[in-house]
Amino acid sequence: MLQQFGMHTDLHQKADQCSLGELQRICVIRILLERRPLIAADESTAHLDRENQKSVENMLLSSESALVYIAHNYNREMMERFDRVIELKNGKIRTVTEVDHIETINR
Repeated sequence: MLQQFGMHTDLHQKADQCSLGELQRICVIRILLERRPLIAADESTAHLDRENQKSVENMLLSSESALVYIAHNYNREMMERFDRVIELKNGKIRTVTEVDHIETINR
């Protein structure tokens, strides 16, 4: 799984020798290996470049687990990949069911 995430980290490397992005990917790998029925991922790609972000998103979305993906920065491409999008804005919850409405959220 390390190679699938573009990592060539030594398995015996100490955590303080890893970048934040590497630590983040290692946490995602651990979660995926546990094969839990539900994954709650809060800003799971915050310290990653776009290529690694897509890799992590692909792995999370391809797992058999139900996924709750919390993001503060998002785009239409990413949001189109989910079955349902829920927006929290000014203390109000709104479910977005059509991709066309995603443009409104991004504004």
